[in-house]
Amino acid sequence: MTDDAACQTRRGARSALMVFACLLTLLALIAAAACAWRVWQWNRIQRTQAERTAALEARVAAAERQWGAVRAQQHSLQSRIDDLHSELRDEHDAQNALDQRTRNLETTIGQISSEQSRGRDALLLDDAEFLLRAGQQRWALFHDAEAAARAYALADDALAQVAEPSFAQVRSGIANERAALIAAAAPSRQQTLDQLTALRAQAADLPLAQAASSSRRPDNGVFARAWQALSGILTIERDSGASVPATDARIAREMLALDLAQAQAALLAFDDAGFRNAVQHAAALLAARFDKDAPEVRDARSQLQEILNARTATPAPQLGGALAQLRALRAANAAQSIAPASAVTTGKP
Repeated sequence: MTDDAACQTRRGARSALMVFACLLTLLALIAAAACAWRVWQWNRIQRTQAERTAALEARVAAAERQWGAVRAQQHSLQSRIDDLHSELRDEHDAQNALDQRTRNLETTIGQISSEQSRGRDALLLDDAEFLLRAGQQRWALFHDAEAAARAYALADDALAQVAEPSFAQVRSGIANERAALIAAAAPSRQQTLDQLTALRAQAADLPLAQAASSSRRPDNGVFARAWQALSGILTIERDSGASVPATDARIAREMLALDLAQAQAALLAFDDAGFRNAVQHAAALLAARFDKDAPEVRDARSQLQEILNARTATPAPQLGGALAQLRALRAANAAQSIAPASAVTTGKP
């Protein structure tokens, strides 16, 4: 019994050991499986981390490459910016130089324009002075009031284009003298001259009085023929206070034409007294030596009387004041333009 019990005890101990061994083996297997799973898990994590690391390294490498490209592009852009800055500085310097040249050019153009304006004014003033002098000489030599007035009008136009305002006062004097010339060239004066010219042309055909035109009866005697021959050489007759011999028709007509020409000359010379005396003398000659009943003589006498009644004294224009004023102003302006230059010259050491 004791042996059986001991056997059973030993069997029980063996069974317990076997169970314990099985448990230990199971625990060892579980532990080994757990370790294997953890190892596999750790390997998987390591692979994942390695893949991530590789991906990160690839991304970092790509980022580095991109950064390098960006830096290279940045360097290129910086270089281009530097080039642009350099070009802008060059353009700025060129613009400043161009502005300076433009200012110099504007200054030069202004000086040239000023000199041109002064030269143009000088030419216009020369023209105005020449025209005033020409008009004055035209009137003094030929009494051609119309041509003189035209010359004064052209001188006024020339002065109107002068930029210097001080010469505007000369135009008033020109206007006054031109008005006097226009008044001197009135249609009545020209009409009177035309009438006197027509009368001079008619003087050769006007009939003389009967006493002047009648001739002596012819005498066929010897003494009469001798006297007629001698009278062709020398004729002595009584004057009876007459200015022209009554028997000389040619001298009467020439004296009438001469009186009319003298009237014309006096009219052109603005000699009103001489004009009236010449016309009155011509009228008296018509009344004394020509046929009063002839219509031509009556018409000529009426024309002379109308001329005496209608003709009024017209004062001769006084010229030269505007020309003297223009010359005085030009001399004053020339002195003013020379004075600053001489002052600068004398101020130098």
